[in-house]
Amino acid sequence: VTETAAPVSLHAVLAFVWAAVTAGLALVYAVRWLMFVIRLYRTRSPMPGYAKVYTSPKADVPFAFGLLHPAIYLPETAEPDDVPYILEHEMSHIRAGDLWLQAVLLAAQCVQWFHPPVHIMARMRAPGHGTGL
Repeated sequence: VTETAAPVSLHAVLAFVWAAVTAGLALVYAVRWLMFVIRLYRTRSPMPGYAKVYTSPKADVPFAFGLLHPAIYLPETAEPDDVPYILEHEMSHIRAGDLWLQAVLLAAQCVQWFHPPVHIMARMRAPGHGTGL
């Protein structure tokens, strides 16, 4: 008696591919984020007179970083006269919840990787305000 395997449905194959790509993207983003955090934390220096403000050679442009405990990172070349304006700009991103929005967009890219508008929306949102992830 010969038993034949039940045919695999297209739905099951597509679900497996979706789950595999989603997990792979999440892993890649998590590793890139972790490597960035390690490099950033190893090179940061507190900026005198400011709480949660750091300079780092890894900061090409000013940016806010961190969801639960946000901090502001400045390039080492930031002009002292510009610092108050830079800090106000970056604080506006923190107050507006832009860091959380970036996290949601990244999660959407992982889950909806097959949907081009998600990637377009993330690119439209990020110019000049990303962390290089």
